[in-house]
Parts: sequence; C-alpha cells; structure tokens
Amino acid sequence: MKYIIALIGVILVALSIANSVDAIQPEAQVEVVSYTVHHGDTLWSIANRYAPEHIKDIREFMWQICQDDRNQNLFKAGRFLQPGDQLLIPLSIKK
Repeated sequence: MKYIIALIGVILVALSIANSVDAIQPEAQVEVVSYTVHHGDTLWSIANRYAPEHIKDIREFMWQICQDDRNQNLFKAGRFLQPGDQLLIPLSIKK
C-alpha cells in the first residue's frame, strides 16, 4: 500500500512539473534558413543579405547568428567561416 501511495505521489509531482513547464511559454519559434557558405562570403555579407528590415545595426543581427546554439561550432575562437559550412540564419531577431 505504501508503494502505491508513493507511486501516486511521484506521478502527481511529475504531472505538476509537466504542467508548469507547459505554462512557461517558450519564445515563439523563430523560422530559420540554412545557408551554405561560399568562397568569399563573410558573416557581415551574409547578415546583410538576410537581416530583418527593422535592424538598424547589422552587428546586432550578426551577434544573434553567432549566439544560436546550432551555429556554436562554426564560431569557436580562431575559426573562420569556410566554404561548405552550413549556417542557420534566423529570419527574425530575438528581443
């Protein structure tokens, strides 16, 4: 009987956690485009091509691209973009 009550308690806690996680609305999913880096491309030129219209400073958008977890391996210290690299570009910027 103790085990059943303990199991029910665990289930209730798990459901409570699941509901609280659902209650925290993650930021809206940002649509991304995959871009293959070509010879002569720079992060500046790529960001200029895809920056949302409301961006006043392209460096803000470049920072957003670099901070995306999916691009982390491309921006390790001392590494340059290379032809063939796949870069994921957000089509909007997080505030």
